Amino acid sequence: MAMTNGDKKDVEHSIPIQWKRKVPELLHFQFEQLMDYLGSIPNLVPQNCPRCHSPEFRQHHSVKRLYKCNNCCRSFTPWTYTPFANCRRHDLWAKYVHARVDGLTFRDIGKHFSLSSDACKYRELIVISLLKERWPELCDWWLQMAGIRINSPPVLRTTPFSNKEEAWEHHNHEYVQCLERGKMYSFLGTHLHKTHHMSARQYREKWQIMQKIPLAGLANRRAHSLAIKEKIINGDIVPLEQVAMMLETNRRVKRNQPFNPNYILQEYENDLKSKRLWELSPAIKCIDQSIQQQAAIRMKLRGISGESVQSIAEAFGVSKQTIYVWVRRWKTAIPPFDLLETDGYP
Repeated sequence: MAMTNGDKKDVEHSIPIQWKRKVPELLHFQFEQLMDYLGSIPNLVPQNCPRCHSPEFRQHHSVKRLYKCNNCCRSFTPWTYTPFANCRRHDLWAKYVHARVDGLTFRDIGKHFSLSSDACKYRELIVISLLKERWPELCDWWLQMAGIRINSPPVLRTTPFSNKEEAWEHHNHEYVQCLERGKMYSFLGTHLHKTHHMSARQYREKWQIMQKIPLAGLANRRAHSLAIKEKIINGDIVPLEQVAMMLETNRRVKRNQPFNPNYILQEYENDLKSKRLWELSPAIKCIDQSIQQQAAIRMKLRGISGESVQSIAEAFGVSKQTIYVWVRRWKTAIPPFDLLETDGYP
């Protein structure tokens, strides 16, 4: 029976790469240790809760490899608080290293193992950090083999984003860097609340991140999108009903206005000034300048006439704020007080 493309790919993945011809003989023992360590990652078994270190925990009744601590009542996996916590395909760690030793690029590895380019780069960083910590001699060879220069880690931002392009560029990756701590996460909401005691809005206001940008990596967004689409297909969610419920909730529950960073507000202001909607839109009424000056004069004569600002505003059919704007606008155009016509006033 002929092999399909899928069968060929599975066989290709299962064939061990002849790494001994690539790795220096003096480093064979360290490389075998690395392979044994990476091969044990999918089968890790927790000994205690990684958060409170309590040995009392139980396995989740329906989700595999998920546990819940009896002491702190928080859920965790065998990879929580490890370098592998943000990766889903734990069975690919050893295969990834073999592929890199064999000379495959991130693009080739991603094509073989269905990984994105950013996911491969993230795995590369984890492997390098492991080698630096446990096998420094092997790390030197790895960096030379991969053609990677030893650079200092990127400096964490100290200033908020100044434009939306810069903010999008920071968040459009498989994993998102927390600007408070510098570590990479698939989703920032939980981390911000538990570690930094910040809400998502507080984080957005501090770093000037617009509401439209999700605080999650591309991998998390894809998983969420697929889950919603699956629920729609299964009939668990009806889009029109969902929208109606959201509108009703927004009507009943008073919510804060969405946060807009300074650069978005400046963009709105520049757009409004360039389009000059008050001159184009028929819905916007422009008051004649002579009428504005009359209102400003009556405001100046209030000491004689005794009129209130509210009565003047009602007489001209505008708000009190508009009257004050006219007064400031025509302050220099109004004649001195002693030259004003005061007939008709007591």
